[in-house]
Formats: sequence, C-alpha cells, structure tokens
Amino acid sequence: MLLSAFSLSATNYIRDGKKCEIERETCESPLTEASLALERILCLAPSRFTDPAILSSLSHAWIVSYSVIRRGNTIALKERVALCTGICFAAASASKRASSGEILVGLVDPGLEYINQLAAEFAQGNRLQDISSQMADEIRLLASLFRTFATAGSIQATTMESGCNTSSNRRTQLEEPVISMVQKSWPTVTKIATSFSHDKVSACS
Repeated sequence: MLLSAFSLSATNYIRDGKKCEIERETCESPLTEASLALERILCLAPSRFTDPAILSSLSHAWIVSYSVIRRGNTIALKERVALCTGICFAAASASKRASSGEILVGLVDPGLEYINQLAAEFAQGNRLQDISSQMADEIRLLASLFRTFATAGSIQATTMESGCNTSSNRRTQLEEPVISMVQKSWPTVTKIATSFSHDKVSACS
C-alpha cells in the first residue's frame, strides 16, 4: 500500500501540479509522508520484504523516482534518502548475495547515469546553478546509499541467515557488492571532483 502511495505521489502528485497547494495545507507533502513511512517499515522488518517480487517492486520505485526527476520535476533529497534507506535494508536482508548485489547495482546505475547527464549539461553551460545543486545532491545520495547498505549489512550480520555459516560470512557477502559498486562509481566521482572543483556547491558534496 505504501509503495503504491509512493508511486502515485511521485507521478500524479507532482505531474498534476498539486504540490504547492497540498504543502500549504499540510506540514509534509504526500510524497514525503509515503517515503518516510516506507523507510520505517522496511527498516523495522526488512526480512518481511525479501521476496523477489517485492524487491523488484522496490527497485522499480527507485527507477520511477529518476523518471520523475528526468522530466524536470523535483523530489527532495530527504525523500530520496528515505526511499534508498528502506530499500537498502530490505536488500541487505536477502539471503542470497546475488540478490543483494543486483539490487545495489539497480540503485547505483541510475544515479551514475544521471550524474554523467548533469555533467554533460553543465559543460555545455546549461542551467549552471540548478545543475550544480542537483549534482551535489546526487553525490550525497550516492554516498548515503553506500553508507546505508554497509550499515544494514552490519546489522544483518548479527543474525544468522540461511546459507551462512557465521555472521562474519554474512558480513563479507554484503561487503563485496558494496566494494564492487564503489569501484565502479569511483571514476565518475573523481571526474566530477576534478572537473568541477571550482564549483563550491559540487565540491562541498
């Protein structure tokens, strides 16, 4: 239900231009409420959401968020971090390393593609101030993703999982995909750091 609420909020709520009107009437937007609620549930009981169909739906929600952003709409960093955190905890609870690794790839790849898109637009001199802020958010989100996945893995390592002889084995299984994706992301991050070191917003991220 919450996942459906997030998807509807991310598409209809922003697309129909209802954002400002609703936020004037409430302290939080429907998208924020849906994101935070989904995060809480996934973090409190991640093992209940490790079915492949559920994990696939969660990954789809992540892709939907990028589709919304690419259309020129805005999703606050807080909302995206909340969604990312919940998905990371669910992914870290998956009993198979392959499942966790695939989900991590699915979370990282859209971010790297979007960062490269923003960098190309920035180099062309388009929307410099907006792109600088967006790029900084993407880098922060990427860092939060890796940090959260690693944290979730450490927490899950305290519980014996099916197929793992020891909790240390479980921790190792979850560290490997993180290290792999950090290595994959590093060229993009260092390129941004080198190319946009003169930009204070991007540099601070």
